[in-house]
Amino acid sequence: MLIKKVILILFYFSPLLLFAQDDTTALQLRAVIISAVRSDIQQSGLKTERPDSLLKMIHIDQTLGNYLTDYSPALVKNYGPGALSSVSLRGGSAYHTAVLWKGFSIANPMNGVMDFNLLPTFLFDDISIQYGGSSSLWGSGAISGTIQLGNSNIFVNNNSIKIGSRYSTASGFANYAESKFSIKNFNSSVKLFFTDEKNEFSFHHNDQLKKQVHAEAKGRGIIAENSYIFNSRTDLSFNFWYQFADRNIAPVLTESISEAVQTDKNFRYNLIFTKSAKHGKFVFRNAYSNEELYYNDSSLNEPSVSLCKTFISEPEYSFSINNIHSFQAGLNFTMINANATEFKKQADVIRKAAFLGYNLKYKNLSVSLSSRKEVNEFQNPPVVFSAGVNYKITNYINILGNYGTVYRNPQVNDLFWQPGGNLNLLPETGYSYEGTIDLNIRQLVVKNSNDSNAFSIQMTAFDKEVNNWIAWAPHGILWTPSNIKNVHSYGTESNLLFKKKFRKIGFRFSVFYGYTISETTSSELAFDASVGKQLIYVPLHKVGGVISVSYKNSVFTFNQNYTGIRFSSTDNLHYLDAYNKASVQLDQKLKIQNTILSMFIRVDNLFDTDYQSVLNRPEPLRNYSFGINITYIQKK
Repeated sequence: MLIKKVILILFYFSPLLLFAQDDTTALQLRAVIISAVRSDIQQSGLKTERPDSLLKMIHIDQTLGNYLTDYSPALVKNYGPGALSSVSLRGGSAYHTAVLWKGFSIANPMNGVMDFNLLPTFLFDDISIQYGGSSSLWGSGAISGTIQLGNSNIFVNNNSIKIGSRYSTASGFANYAESKFSIKNFNSSVKLFFTDEKNEFSFHHNDQLKKQVHAEAKGRGIIAENSYIFNSRTDLSFNFWYQFADRNIAPVLTESISEAVQTDKNFRYNLIFTKSAKHGKFVFRNAYSNEELYYNDSSLNEPSVSLCKTFISEPEYSFSINNIHSFQAGLNFTMINANATEFKKQADVIRKAAFLGYNLKYKNLSVSLSSRKEVNEFQNPPVVFSAGVNYKITNYINILGNYGTVYRNPQVNDLFWQPGGNLNLLPETGYSYEGTIDLNIRQLVVKNSNDSNAFSIQMTAFDKEVNNWIAWAPHGILWTPSNIKNVHSYGTESNLLFKKKFRKIGFRFSVFYGYTISETTSSELAFDASVGKQLIYVPLHKVGGVISVSYKNSVFTFNQNYTGIRFSSTDNLHYLDAYNKASVQLDQKLKIQNTILSMFIRVDNLFDTDYQSVLNRPEPLRNYSFGINITYIQKK
């Protein structure tokens, strides 16, 4: 136990040890800030993070929820391996983080939640986490941030095939395959996965060692992303995503058994046409999704079945006057057709929106302005806008700032669920602002930079308020959604990245820290004990970091993160304990002509910590994973 505490203390305070070093050759740099884009117009001033190749490599067999748990200050509510996992940023709810694939929201419009245990990290080459409000760009729900997913749909120099498999003692098997190829004007990326996970992991309860039951999960899916270039100014991309998951829902610790089951089946398509001219670009984006959710347990009179079809059409045009000024304008048409066992009749929701953007780039200054107005039958969302700035003071100091107003429409279930649905709900509205300073310390010491050497520090402060917060609450014997409270969130985030290569030995160290206050400021409910209290499950403190050492084709990685206490009752009288969780992983690569063989072994929950992400939902004790990947590259 003493050794464990010493390791933890050294790990969390190691950034201070780095600052104390006199060896200036250790001062290396890299900037982490990347401005999110909608087509070619930048949204300046928002903090954006992307995992580097190391983080993607060690999470290739895991879900996106696991990645965000380990390497970001995001709140991940994980109901256990194979079960629901939701993500929220900066003290908001899961409804306040938009999840986008190719720029289209993939959260179910009926309940507004994206299950991150249905998102294998392997499916995406390009993952970016943008913090802060951006409703003026992405519309309803983009209040606390956006998570954007995609693949590099570019013409590859070499065709390739990859297959891989992983076995975990906590969950089970996950298998995946990928092919990338291009022929003349056509390129394609196809990824498949199959999972068969028993999730029979061990955990402690009432001083007894128990084994999880009724948590089996099977899944399969395919993403195919294709592009065709007609000429140097015209291209078309067609993308398809099918996913199926069949899961048993494990009992909570207060239940002896569970008979709950859930099946998800999703089809998603999008078609994107792009036509460029000398000073402008026209993009016509269309998407269609068909989602089915089946749920049943012994407490229901009949199974609950939800069906939802969504069609989105979005033409937009961007125009550059010169290298300094550019404009963008676009329209959005969204039609949702939903039905469920609990609806009295089929629900149709049509939303129309127009948006405008302006971007200025002059020397070291970038400024963006954007605005959006949506109209629909049930609510009257306000005009929202955003203003942001990036200014590079020197080669090693960059500052960012952004202010925007935000909104979120009620979900379809909030409006039409029976009993309880409320057609008189108002949209949630509010504001969000932030400031970031990015110190590129390596540039202060040496003038050249590369991917192997970096030293950067980034510090952000944010503030956000959401009014008319929608929540379900009892009104007599009936539960119904209402606009019941206002919530104020604020805090800080900081990141440090250090990378150095000594001959054939590479060293990487990164740490993040998030401090979040998110409290109810007022409520429509009489004697509401949540006023002035922290929102449930939002930790005040979250810290994490990674140390890795590489030598030739071998990489050793140690990861540690700490999640502070989280209140489990709105009056803050009950809480879940804070916990530390660590993992180690060893990766080995072997290259034989055109074939690369990669193997890894990982120990998760290294110190055998008892912890819960969600009340009464146990997580696995120490467990082991083994994996192998084979990649064949055809050189052209």
